[in-house]
Amino acid sequence: EVSVSMTFKQVLLSTRETLAKALENQNYPVEILPRDLDIPFNIGDPFPLCDIALLLEPIHDPRFIRHLDLNMILWFKKENGTIKGTWQFNPGVFKPSSVNGFVSQYTRLLEGAVNALDTEIGDIDVLTQEEKKQLLDDFNRCGGPYPNEDTLHGLLEKQARHTPDAPALAVPRETGEPEVY
Repeated sequence: EVSVSMTFKQVLLSTRETLAKALENQNYPVEILPRDLDIPFNIGDPFPLCDIALLLEPIHDPRFIRHLDLNMILWFKKENGTIKGTWQFNPGVFKPSSVNGFVSQYTRLLEGAVNALDTEIGDIDVLTQEEKKQLLDDFNRCGGPYPNEDTLHGLLEKQARHTPDAPALAVPRETGEPEVY
């Protein structure tokens, strides 16, 4: 389990411990996990336990997951003293620009972590100043006036009077049908 208060060094040590335990089960066929967990799954269907895989070559053999319908695979391998990464993704799910953003943020996370092993991972910046501005300023610029004299619950009551038959809230349920209020 990873939390934002852990340092990168703590995450690495925890990961090493988890990997050491996982080595005991490294030859366990991943496609039978859903069956063992009573999760319906047929080869060719989207894999129900995850849709992203991270492979470290030569430790992981990609043949063991090629038959799974995954939306993203991150491949890492050591080459000439450096670690090379390749991202394979489903273009029906991810835009190339989104994947490029993931790569940039992941790279910044690793660079920040390697340069400050005792920094809490929650304190490592993965966004550029431009991305922060976009998220905090640009996306929040609604351009419309806000009725400062009204409270939030007053605005909700006003909208309810205006559209009394419209749902105010839909809460998802396990059955798939939302509970509507």
